[in-house]
Amino acid sequence: MKSRHWALAAALGAGMLAGSPPALAGPLTAVHGDIKMELGNLDMGSTAYGDTPGQVCTSVAGCDAALPPGGSAAGAVGSEDTWGVFSVSRILRGSTTLWTQGEGGDYLTAMFYGLSDHDVMVAADPFDASRRLTRTFAVGGRMDIYRGTADTYAAAAGLGVAGRTGVDQYTGITGGVLWLALAFDLGVDATALGQSSTYLNTFTNTNFAGQGQGVLSVVGGEAQALFDTNTIANGVGGLSDFRVSNTFQSDPAVPAWTVVSTSDLIGHTVPEPGSLALVGASLAALGVAARRRRPAVNPAP
Repeated sequence: MKSRHWALAAALGAGMLAGSPPALAGPLTAVHGDIKMELGNLDMGSTAYGDTPGQVCTSVAGCDAALPPGGSAAGAVGSEDTWGVFSVSRILRGSTTLWTQGEGGDYLTAMFYGLSDHDVMVAADPFDASRRLTRTFAVGGRMDIYRGTADTYAAAAGLGVAGRTGVDQYTGITGGVLWLALAFDLGVDATALGQSSTYLNTFTNTNFAGQGQGVLSVVGGEAQALFDTNTIANGVGGLSDFRVSNTFQSDPAVPAWTVVSTSDLIGHTVPEPGSLALVGASLAALGVAARRRRPAVNPAP
């Protein structure tokens, strides 16, 4: 089953390969699954691929070489081109809010890292010939979500590179208990490039406004059993656990980061999770939390 996320990615990929990408659409918020996590992100990215229309690179090494000195993502490790941190603001099932940050004294913060561009195309905006769009396909990538007892995300806005203390470590963000570990899967969309890629970004070269998407599988964390469902179809004919979509742009008020963004992390939970906790022992299971917020239907006499 294809979502409109797939349709957009295919259109962007085909359009840019032809040299005439479609205009960027608005935020992607369609719920493809029964759980949606709403995220606020701070991102670092490689954006200096130039304004000359055409194919820029077709391999990780080639994309590294295409960037001018200092043009790679600030604080990147190795060939990494995208990394950052985020906070989970809400978790919903449909229109029902199951959890909000701070509820039960818990906060969910995360780091994503290890995404390396391997295919980059620059094209003219068909609606403004003076403007350029860059499309990047990446490989690799991880996302680690931690459960803590303090709101540490706001401090990261001013830290930028200084907060990164390791490949998968960031001050205040990666402390606490590993709640959910995710790995980006191949098959970001069903195109040939999408099948060999884990993430797709498209942005304007003027203010880096754009959007991205990927698919992920659960690989660890205390909530692994709750979300390891293999219910999201990916572009290689397999099944993943989550689909992520985000919209982003540069923000002069947050100069320590390349862009700020909002994202939806969409997936499912196991049927009737019963006693599985949403966030440690402080919150009830997702299914229990949902039932508490819904009025009874046809109650027994």
